[in-house]
Amino acid sequence: GNMPNVEMCTTLPREPGYLYQQVCKLMADERTDAEYILYMDSDCVFTREVSPSDFIKDGKVIWLYTPLDQARPDQHQWVSVMEKFLGKRPEHEFMRRHPFIVQRWMLEEFRTFTKYRHGKTIEDYIIGEADPNNGLALRFSEWNCLGFFLWEHHRDKISWVLDSEAGPACCLQGFTHGGEARKQEDLAKFRELLEDKPVQVCVGVKEQEVIVVSPP
Repeated sequence: GNMPNVEMCTTLPREPGYLYQQVCKLMADERTDAEYILYMDSDCVFTREVSPSDFIKDGKVIWLYTPLDQARPDQHQWVSVMEKFLGKRPEHEFMRRHPFIVQRWMLEEFRTFTKYRHGKTIEDYIIGEADPNNGLALRFSEWNCLGFFLWEHHRDKISWVLDSEAGPACCLQGFTHGGEARKQEDLAKFRELLEDKPVQVCVGVKEQEVIVVSPP
């Protein structure tokens, strides 16, 4: 297949960075012509080979969710964030595990909804949620809000999978904010996984083909 066009973002970041990186994710379709966009945080490492079927089923992206009555107590902190954004109390948690994948139309529709409901661009809405005294305040969740939006308005266009029924994960997720001890623990696991193994970096998905680059 053809490699999708990808534009490197050179926009100066806005503060707080924790919220601005969510803005960048939700505007990723403006930086590439790929039909499918796969996201994985920098503190995550693939643990096995992947193919489009890991993320796409019958042309629909696969999205994991968990009923809130089965979610961990700390995951309930996103309920008020989703309710404020959608205007309705959610019944599920939608930020389950990496990687996440979307089709470009989802981001376009999400931004249109934000403009219609809140009268703001997605950037202004998210940055406007910032706590001036805490740059890491959990005031917005891109995957929970996008997942809840799709559940409410485009449910039949997504392949929804209960977290408890999902297959094995394909990556190891680190935890950036877990303190120095957790950071070193994660780094040790990453080194073990990557030692003597070729590294492949996914840069996009086009027409259900996962595009990867293997450094020399």
